[in-house]
Amino acid sequence: MASPALSQASTAFEIDAPQVQDEHQSTKRHMLLRRAKEVATSQDVLLFLIAFRILNALTIRTFFQPDEYFQSLEPAWEIAFGANSGAWITWEWKNQLRSAIHPAIFAAVYRLSSELSNVLRLTPEYRAELFLAAPKATQAVIAALGDYYTWKLGERVYGKGSSEAWTVLFLTVISAWQWFCSTRTLSNCLETTLTVIALHQWPWHWSLEATGNEPADEYGLREDCGQAEELANSIVLAASAVVDRLYYQQWTFPPLRFLYFNLAQSLSVHYGRNDWHYYLSQGYPLLLTTFLPFALVGLYHSLSPPNPASTTATLLTTNIKRQLATTSLLVPFILSFISHKE
Repeated sequence: MASPALSQASTAFEIDAPQVQDEHQSTKRHMLLRRAKEVATSQDVLLFLIAFRILNALTIRTFFQPDEYFQSLEPAWEIAFGANSGAWITWEWKNQLRSAIHPAIFAAVYRLSSELSNVLRLTPEYRAELFLAAPKATQAVIAALGDYYTWKLGERVYGKGSSEAWTVLFLTVISAWQWFCSTRTLSNCLETTLTVIALHQWPWHWSLEATGNEPADEYGLREDCGQAEELANSIVLAASAVVDRLYYQQWTFPPLRFLYFNLAQSLSVHYGRNDWHYYLSQGYPLLLTTFLPFALVGLYHSLSPPNPASTTATLLTTNIKRQLATTSLLVPFILSFISHKE
């Protein structure tokens, strides 16, 4: 039954209550259909990216760096099949410089592949092919997730369905560097995907000034810091500690040991030195290739002063772009002070 207020409003403006309800239902259906279309589009894009990266991974036959194997697959083989399985374990693992989380992923893949080959009674030749393809397919999914969340980050910056976001996806897919590197089992490739996901989930609105009754810090910025983020960080840190404890058979913290080895002792210089301008003269051009001129223009516009009359949405987009651009320049600048560069 319609409320008295709705009946009075309907009478005053000569609108029937059923008509108002029909319009409300129509609007609701339209919103649901639009949401369903967005979900379907996202699923289609993700499935395409997974198929594309699997094709990418299975057609790459070249060798790039030893770390493709020594950072992940060799320790993963040891975890899956034991210390006497013939895995080649390098000094990094013997000195506890790396976390076992990354190879643990591929160790699970190896174990599943072994069980599957036993169930299917595969011949040694097909069993070997399965052991070769399974890690590649796994890394392809990781790379596809990186592509997907790069696109979603573009949508968050420029708006859902915007031409800029679709351009981000297009450039990611046709990137020569992504084709060459993203499906390799390097720890950097997993780190890249996790970083993109984190950037997509990052509460960028914290960088805006608080309004109304929103909690603010001493600088007037939003302070709705989520306890969920702190809990998630604690869970990841605890899981990392447990996995490393199981692998190394003692409590250790590889990130700290890694920093001590590379920064305090500077022992990484034994594996190569690079010029101070390495990232500027080689890093950016290698990763961006023909996209480099467009990236320079984008950096210039992102770091330009914003329009004071900008709306909140435009200001948020400007802040996101400025922070991403600043990070893209600041991190390589700091790393340039280290002699050994990658």
